[in-house]
Amino acid sequence: MAYSRYYASEDTPINSGVLTHTVANPDNNNFGYLSPYDLEVYASKGDQSLSSFQADVDSAYADQYILGNDFTLVNNVITINNLAANKRYRLFIKRATSKLVHPVDFQAGSPLTEADLDNSNKYSLFREQEIEDDLADARVDILAIPDQLSDDVSRLRTSFTTTISGGNSVYDITHNLGYHPVVQVYEGDSLPSNQLDCVVTHVSTAVTRLTFAGSAVTATAEFR
Repeated sequence: MAYSRYYASEDTPINSGVLTHTVANPDNNNFGYLSPYDLEVYASKGDQSLSSFQADVDSAYADQYILGNDFTLVNNVITINNLAANKRYRLFIKRATSKLVHPVDFQAGSPLTEADLDNSNKYSLFREQEIEDDLADARVDILAIPDQLSDDVSRLRTSFTTTISGGNSVYDITHNLGYHPVVQVYEGDSLPSNQLDCVVTHVSTAVTRLTFAGSAVTATAEFR
């Protein structure tokens, strides 16, 4: 459950590039905000998959829309113009209550209103929810570290060296690493040796091209 953020999907009409979305968190029926500027709005590319958009959000590549410049907010309805017509868009709505400005400034001798008390309590509630969601997101990232380390170790285990000697200046090396490897090239047919300059081009995740300048050489290429 995410108290202060959620994903949504909306379609633009066939003949219009105007997207509308009513702010409503399916995980938190009491989702609210103290200021419209506390809402961060991110939108996908047209027809982008949810998983792809989530990856963009996680890596900070998603497009953020700014209130007043890129979207309007009236009666909890977000409106974004100038999008492609007849497309599905993914939205990420995140509340980020200001950490430096309290919405209520109590003054000695001033009347104490119900709205002031509500807003003061909401400020504490919203900040607590946002902190809890931030910690939950951080926990997911931390739990992913062992898998990332496992992938790195696996790559080290599958690293290899190959000797290049054929009288050519361009060599296509086929491998089964399944990713674009780091390649270092050395003189001669054994290591250790002096490193050589060459252009490394990843043709695909299975083919890497080595291009040497000048005359053909015998070299050892290390893939990892």
